[in-house]
Amino acid sequence: MRVHLLRHGQTVAEMHFDPALGVPNPPLAATGIRQAELLGQRLRATGLEALYSSDLLRAVETAQRIQAHVPAPLHLRPELREISMGAIPTQGWEAFPEIHREWLKHETDVPYPGGEAGRDVQRRAGALLTEILERHQGEVALVTHGGVIMVLVTACMGIGQERRFRLVAPANCSISTLLYDPAAGLWRIERYNDTAHLSGET
Repeated sequence: MRVHLLRHGQTVAEMHFDPALGVPNPPLAATGIRQAELLGQRLRATGLEALYSSDLLRAVETAQRIQAHVPAPLHLRPELREISMGAIPTQGWEAFPEIHREWLKHETDVPYPGGEAGRDVQRRAGALLTEILERHQGEVALVTHGGVIMVLVTACMGIGQERRFRLVAPANCSISTLLYDPAAGLWRIERYNDTAHLSGET
């Protein structure tokens, strides 16, 4: 089966920190809405069996615009939320200089202060992938966030999460596709950061 990892569209510049969720939760900007429409048009021919999305606003708004072109059921799942940066969005790295120095080395999978490490995201998003394998046989799309995509691709490569930062960060509304090989019981990467449908968009 194929799982398409879709990053949400471009958001407004303001952070829109949500105290109830403890994370930034901005909506899509006008450009992001257009990107999501183009992504939906690109996916129209895939025959998606299901559409899963992070429950954060930018992902939900992207998924809803995709769904206008792809009549697949939409499932909102918190497992697909962006990696939690803990105290960083409100306090900044300046409050944690020692952790920041270690984090910048990317030699170990250092968690954000009060937040998550890559392995935490791999655990929760990976559990959802396992569930999807059990529930579906065709093509499925996950509308999620750049950090989650980098974590899942790194996991498929079989390397440590501290090395995920060597990947190019996925562009807004890009497509990265994982293909599951049932004989080997492994995922492989079919494509990464495909933005052909966004030609001319900024």
